[in-house]
Amino acid sequence: LAVPAEVVLAELDLDALLEVPAVSETGDAPPRFPPSAFDLTVPSRTSTRAGTLRDVLLTCGASVDGIDVDVEWTAAFSEGTSAEERALTFRVTCRKGDRSLTDDDVHSAREALLSGLLDHDDVRPGWAAEMIAHHQQS
Repeated sequence: LAVPAEVVLAELDLDALLEVPAVSETGDAPPRFPPSAFDLTVPSRTSTRAGTLRDVLLTCGASVDGIDVDVEWTAAFSEGTSAEERALTFRVTCRKGDRSLTDDDVHSAREALLSGLLDHDDVRPGWAAEMIAHHQQS
């Protein structure tokens, strides 16, 4: 036979292939409703681990899908910042499984996160209360 290309010959043992148990992989369906995301910048001590504050935020009871550390500022980020302070910006993603979020839903999630930081030792004293008051005015 004159074949103008390479030829490959393979032999398969179908009995051996049929003995391998079938694997059924299932995954989560993609969300039906879009998320809403916002940034939350938290002034904290330089010794505070970002994961510690992230864990606090995740346990605040807000309907939050995910919180990621987005940016860390170690320079003076506002007037009155001491050398022992830094700012951590968290990207907060919220989503409801049964409907789209309203502005009130996102506002409530932000307030729940701020309330969770009110008395946290690693956050600048008074900061969370100032932010809550600011958000209530707007």
